Amino acid sequence: MEGFLVLAVIAGLVLAVWIVGRETSRQKHLKMTFDFNNRLLDRSSMKDFTEFLQTDQGTKFIESLTIEREASGPSESMLRAIRTGAVLVSLGLGLLFVGEFHRFEGREAITAAGIVSLAVGVGFLVSCGVSYRLARTLGVLDKNERRTP
Repeated sequence: MEGFLVLAVIAGLVLAVWIVGRETSRQKHLKMTFDFNNRLLDRSSMKDFTEFLQTDQGTKFIESLTIEREASGPSESMLRAIRTGAVLVSLGLGLLFVGEFHRFEGREAITAAGIVSLAVGVGFLVSCGVSYRLARTLGVLDKNERRTP
């Protein structure tokens, strides 16, 4: 059990370092993009800039000014819920397996964590199904996103 705990702590630390590194890199990239766009806007005259906006490159430039893009539709949110639900269900089943078939002190806590993870994962999957049905009924999904039942 101690080995499992040590492994979990190390995995948690590695995950935390990876997340911090990824966010730091993302922030540096966004800051560089923001600074470049500001310098580009400062150096051009209004007439040149207006002409630039009429081109395809100008349209791409304006689209790139939005730093954070939200999901473009309900299908992305549903896919995210499916991924999260699948991971939580898998985690819950794994924890239940470990808690039920391996005898060690504290296995009740592992089993309880497995039950909670499984319940939350199933909740994500059910909410995704309800969201899909509701979006399809209300016509929110694009015609090319709809599946034939």
